[in-house]
Amino acid sequence: MRFLRYGPVGQEKPGLLDNDGHVRDLSAQMPDLAGAVLAPENLARIAEMDASKLPLVQGTPQKDLRLGPCVSGTGKFICIGLNYADHAAETGATIPAEPVIFNKWTSAIIGPDDDVQIPRGSVKTDWEVELGVVIGKGGTYIDEADAMEHVAGFCLINDVSGGMFDPDIVPVAAEADVPMVDQHWRGFPSDPNLDTDYTDVVEDVMAETSNQIARVVAAGLCLTQVIADPWLGFAQTMADSWAIVDRLESFTQLGLPVLVGASRKRFISTRFPGDVERGTLETTRRAVQAGAWGVRVHDVEAHVRLIEELS
Repeated sequence: MRFLRYGPVGQEKPGLLDNDGHVRDLSAQMPDLAGAVLAPENLARIAEMDASKLPLVQGTPQKDLRLGPCVSGTGKFICIGLNYADHAAETGATIPAEPVIFNKWTSAIIGPDDDVQIPRGSVKTDWEVELGVVIGKGGTYIDEADAMEHVAGFCLINDVSGGMFDPDIVPVAAEADVPMVDQHWRGFPSDPNLDTDYTDVVEDVMAETSNQIARVVAAGLCLTQVIADPWLGFAQTMADSWAIVDRLESFTQLGLPVLVGASRKRFISTRFPGDVERGTLETTRRAVQAGAWGVRVHDVEAHVRLIEELS
């Protein structure tokens, strides 16, 4: 059964698509396609209904009848990177030992034909088709054999990304008088390991980061607001990232707070195969020894303990 939501933005109603391609209204059966409605037992009950006896909605979907996001009230939008072996192969990346997990804002969820809001100053917009999994039943530590009991259904997602740099963000940070992390930046390549031509990776990344900092200061940001980040794993080979970790003292000599974000990144597995957590702890050890201002990690408690021990 193919569920959907139709109607103007903010006024969508639940419905389904019948075998003839017509939309049938489900408003009498549920308030919306959200929350407890998506539980397997509730969807099974609806699937037993005779769709031809449900109210017919006038209009043709995606022509004169707008379709909205297929579910409402999404609490989390969780993404899995490099989840296809073929994709990993075409980018030249090794298959990660653990899933690459990141989030998107739920405000990015729109209908299939709605206009995509492109950030101001964006000079590159890209998209790719992804398989979306709608979770209808929560849980933790779920066995693989039981996973499908928690899946309400599937949908197609156009994963849109864009905005190489928004110059307006610097005056906003300056006016708000808040710290701003300035990451080493070579744009958004299709693969984070591309654009890795360096004479000396540490010296070159330092120089390029310094130039970026000079530009944001010229744009109105106070130098005391700037936090430098070599952005490990981006525009760097695996060896490049380790070279930066090994020579972090060079970055702290910039005279600015330095943020190190190495947690669970792929380059760690080249020295710590099968144990990225231990490798991440080692990068934190190096950051503390080099006088870094902060580390960005997943397992906070373990790193707090390490930092306390080193202190």
